[in-house]
Amino acid sequence: MISGVADNEIVSNAQGGKQSRLDYRFDLIDANAMFALAKVMHEVAQNYDVDNWRKIDTKSHLNHAQSHIWAYMAGDKQDEHLSHAFTRLMMALAVSLQCEGTQQVKACHNCLAQGLHWSDEKMREIGDPCMGCDGVNHWKPKREKE
Repeated sequence: MISGVADNEIVSNAQGGKQSRLDYRFDLIDANAMFALAKVMHEVAQNYDVDNWRKIDTKSHLNHAQSHIWAYMAGDKQDEHLSHAFTRLMMALAVSLQCEGTQQVKACHNCLAQGLHWSDEKMREIGDPCMGCDGVNHWKPKREKE
């Protein structure tokens, strides 16, 4: 569950319209930066598997982001370094969030793709949907086992 999306108090506007309070400001995110991110993600998907980046650890993503930042600062023009650095930072953050508390939280590929995590209690309730869930790098779905 994403905190602050569906679990907030109900607020009213000046016209009496009611809705849940949203603790996020998506309207402040720069659209051109999102297009640059989406362009790089498209290139990534063409050259690697769609979710390949989820199999790479946070430290590696940060290292690649830093290489793009330093190349940009050095004046290198052979790549869209800021777009690639931004993308690698997004990847690092996403992998870090999905791996947060890996000893208490188990996550399957479907959950990772949706940014959701299942608690140990939920896993006991529904069963482990994976062959292994000891981290993103070693995840295998049960359907591959068959």
